[in-house]
Amino acid sequence: MSDTTADTSGAVSRLLASCCVAFALTACTTACRGNHHGSSQRSGDLTGTITAVLKQTPGARGLHIYDARRMAKATVTSGGIVRSSIRVVPLSRRYATLYVGFNQRGRAHFCRLTRALARRGARLHRHQYFVIAADSRVFFRLWVDYQKFPSGLCGVPGFESDRMPIRAARALAKLIRNR
Repeated sequence: MSDTTADTSGAVSRLLASCCVAFALTACTTACRGNHHGSSQRSGDLTGTITAVLKQTPGARGLHIYDARRMAKATVTSGGIVRSSIRVVPLSRRYATLYVGFNQRGRAHFCRLTRALARRGARLHRHQYFVIAADSRVFFRLWVDYQKFPSGLCGVPGFESDRMPIRAARALAKLIRNR
């Protein structure tokens, strides 16, 4: 790993660890193929709490989105994203939105992952979490609302994280894009 990559990773870790603000994660949608039983929400709305856990995951390079309990077999990796879709949109001088788009394989894996989590959540009557990690560091821990989305989040072209500190969003986008 080069010194600049190590510096970027350290900067992302420090920025996210120092942030105490709760974030909302919203998945953007296209036509949804899942059955949401008349939910008034858009098919891809996903809310949860993002925590800057920054736990090491051995040997995981690039982006990984997986079941926090590691029971669901589906995982979205760097191969499931469209690198050119990664963008940071400033909301103000301090905050920005980070957007990461999925390719066809990434959408399919994300659908399988969230469907498994929604079904397990319905069985256990509690939210089930998935993790978004980049370069062996867990950045986000989010949940799928099994009541609103009992079939998971299918048909979503990607995810966006609102109200991230702008420096953290840019550093994380660079980290994901370069893996």
